[in-house]
Amino acid sequence: MKQQKKVSETEFLKEYFNDEYAKDEYLYGKNPDKYLAKVLPSFKPGKILFPGEGEGRNAVFAAKLGWDVTAYDYSIEAKKKAEKLAKIHNVDITYTVEDIVNASFPSESFDAVAFLFIHFSDQERTAINKKLDKHLKKGGLLFFETFSTEHPKYSNEGPQDIAYLYNKESILKDFPNYEIIELKVETDILLEGTENELKASVLRFVGIKK
Repeated sequence: MKQQKKVSETEFLKEYFNDEYAKDEYLYGKNPDKYLAKVLPSFKPGKILFPGEGEGRNAVFAAKLGWDVTAYDYSIEAKKKAEKLAKIHNVDITYTVEDIVNASFPSESFDAVAFLFIHFSDQERTAINKKLDKHLKKGGLLFFETFSTEHPKYSNEGPQDIAYLYNKESILKDFPNYEIIELKVETDILLEGTENELKASVLRFVGIKK
């Protein structure tokens, strides 16, 4: 009897999102994340990195504001959709296919990093966050948004395991060398007008690397 090959969680998610992103419609819409849309225009454009960018809605928004955008995702279908969206809006973005664990960029090569709703367990995320910090120049901006530890009270969509959720203490622990511009937990409606609209408790952080 042939033994079935075990598929890793990463490979499973990659296959899942490739299938979802291969559809004609944009899974999370074409409009940028509402918090990013609120805060990003307040800052002078430079080089910005979008890890796990998906279909490009945030990368394209940043490019329209004049940012020099680099983005990546482990889904080839996400890349295709992002480049299509960029073409529609007549902007340029650099988009590669790779995962967060293995992605590599020169140290201190970005003026900003936007890390939005990307989920790792508390055993993995400290190393991931150190990697993000390494990419960012001193004086650079970190835009960080994710579900908070309060989120399961509001919705059964999104991560439910507290190991994948954040509170303010998590941020202060992982990013001790940052000047805090904003750090808050609040309830909001995400992805309004899409089939994925949900009420959520979110942690939002903007910091400057010292």
